[in-house]
Amino acid sequence: MQAAASIDGKTKVYALLGSPVSHSLSPLLHNTAYREMGFNGVYTAFRVEEGAVKEALEAVKALDIKGVNLTHPLKESSLPYLDGVEDSARQVGAVNTVLNREGKLQGYNTDVYGFAWSLQNEAGWQDTGSPVLLVGAGGACRAVAISLAQAGVRQMAVLNRTRERARVLLSSLNREFGVEGEVYPLEKDAFASCLREASLVVNTLPMDPFNSQGEPLYGEAELPGGLVVYDLRYSPWIPFFLRWAGENGARVFNGAGMLVGQACRAMEIFTGTHPSEELLYRMVKNS
Repeated sequence: MQAAASIDGKTKVYALLGSPVSHSLSPLLHNTAYREMGFNGVYTAFRVEEGAVKEALEAVKALDIKGVNLTHPLKESSLPYLDGVEDSARQVGAVNTVLNREGKLQGYNTDVYGFAWSLQNEAGWQDTGSPVLLVGAGGACRAVAISLAQAGVRQMAVLNRTRERARVLLSSLNREFGVEGEVYPLEKDAFASCLREASLVVNTLPMDPFNSQGEPLYGEAELPGGLVVYDLRYSPWIPFFLRWAGENGARVFNGAGMLVGQACRAMEIFTGTHPSEELLYRMVKNS
């Protein structure tokens, strides 16, 4: 492909906003894709704390930054300061991509697409009608749950420390998609019971799953045949939870595929061109 032009007065600027951002692979992914596409753009990262989200988004307009991605803790707190929000972001209640269109900020959620891409193309998972087990009930879990519901999953179990938050999640999924499900505490017995029937387990917590006493939920277990265990984290590449699942016979996947899928969808929103997920996924695996 044609090489991207050197940075000049016509270069379009994009960025990741959030805290922390120094570990993020997003600048590597976007800048590599821009070069491959011959697109005159540059992507960087700015540390922005939650209390500064309003000022940060005003700066996006003032500096004519063409688009930004949002990570923790800005995905939900940014909503009041956007001019418009597309349907999937409204369903999730969180935005991770913002397009600056002539001073109007439009919010999107590309995590829904990213998880679907990873689950299909990386894991090759298909719904068998068995319940899906979700660990956690925050914004990341909502994106995963909506992605699964859009793919036709109608049975979900949610383990979460705050059970009311999980109930709210399942109630909204029931209204919007007809999903049926149960809420369970973050306890070892509940985890073991749900595992017996699950075809897919997704850890959406920013840590390994622990109970209220700080003990891991997992121990000796006989996992169902063909079980897929997915952890949204990709640093470390194989967290202990995935190592445990793999040693007990599950097929395991981390969040790198979701990262790549959501980034490619964000790039399409920014540039009008959808880059190759396979190219960027290979890069992430080798980084």
